[in-house]
Amino acid sequence: MGVTSQIAQAPILQMPEPLQTIFFWVTLVLAASVFLYSLKMARRDGSLVPPLLVIGAFTSIILETLVGYLGHVTHPSGGSIALFSAVDRTIPWHIALGYTFGFGVVYLIIYRQAMAGTIRRSLIWKTGAITVTCYYFGEIVGVSTGLWAYFEPAPLWIWKATAPLTWSFMNSSAELFGASLIAFLLPQLTGVRQLLVPVLTTMGTLMGHFGTNFILFNVMNASVSRTVMEAGGVATILLAMIMWWIASQLATANVRLAQTKG
Repeated sequence: MGVTSQIAQAPILQMPEPLQTIFFWVTLVLAASVFLYSLKMARRDGSLVPPLLVIGAFTSIILETLVGYLGHVTHPSGGSIALFSAVDRTIPWHIALGYTFGFGVVYLIIYRQAMAGTIRRSLIWKTGAITVTCYYFGEIVGVSTGLWAYFEPAPLWIWKATAPLTWSFMNSSAELFGASLIAFLLPQLTGVRQLLVPVLTTMGTLMGHFGTNFILFNVMNASVSRTVMEAGGVATILLAMIMWWIASQLATANVRLAQTKG
């Protein structure tokens, strides 16, 4: 008998309170802080790109329904302070605001270095390593308290108190690719074309995530052996390394071109 397709059903869960409300306000303050800082950067640079980057971090939330459905992660729908629902997933406000803060910080760091002409490929690799670590240990809070949940089958799930290891690399690749795409296109993002920034970051986020997970999500939703499943997880990390390399080339392309001309 050949390999067959099978989509695992997400568990039906209730959002924990008052934890959800606390997270809503905490993430709202964090997201607002990043946005206010981006306005300061915009005034300094005479550019709308910084606040539009933070808006792009927020709009990247549309990624969550797709990867949640295919990657076996869910947010409790019962009692959720929901932003929207799609693809059999409900997305609460604190997740969208968390995207805004987390992705927004990375976007602004890489933007600042790109604007200064001091961005180096090592920045992308260091940022990747730091964000993987932050995601892996940061997810302990949400997973252990029931704010969101991962479920089997899932490879490289080493510690059940947090996310499977693959997710840290997928999320990091998503934000790095979105940020690097902007760094590459920055000389073109003037005038009305600045308004493309939220679209471009969202596109980059999708490319970065699915560029690392296309093998993984196929094996997770098929009747394969555990060995094949775990191999899919390893492949995801290797693909993330390729994605980081591509991002490092994109982000530094303009600097290297200027050096060549000089």
